[in-house]
Amino acid sequence: MDEAKKYLRSVLPRLYEQTEAWCKVEFPELLPQLPHLIITGRCSCGNCSDFTMDSELPELSKRLGSEKLSRPFYREMGEYCPFYIGLSTEDDVGNISPQFISSYELSGGDYPDNYIHEQLETHGFMR
Repeated sequence: MDEAKKYLRSVLPRLYEQTEAWCKVEFPELLPQLPHLIITGRCSCGNCSDFTMDSELPELSKRLGSEKLSRPFYREMGEYCPFYIGLSTEDDVGNISPQFISSYELSGGDYPDNYIHEQLETHGFMR
């Protein structure tokens, strides 16, 4: 893997581990996608810790023209994580398989200790 890319698991290991735990129970078929998620930027509103992602997998990469990671629907990760995970389907008409991890819905929030904001800044993603 390219070290210049900012992988979710490197930048936000806590969120990555919680997502991995959720996937293992709820959607094990999504586990192979996790190591390939790359943080590409963050919201510049100045009030939140939201960030954008892409996948390094060619068939899922927005940068390479895939639309599979667009228009996500959100599922609450509940006890695993205080956020929602965005899942897209191949045809985006309500079918639930196959699914692709497309985003997180932080709802302008963060962990109580501002973990996401601090980690994003540490890794060069300024507001």
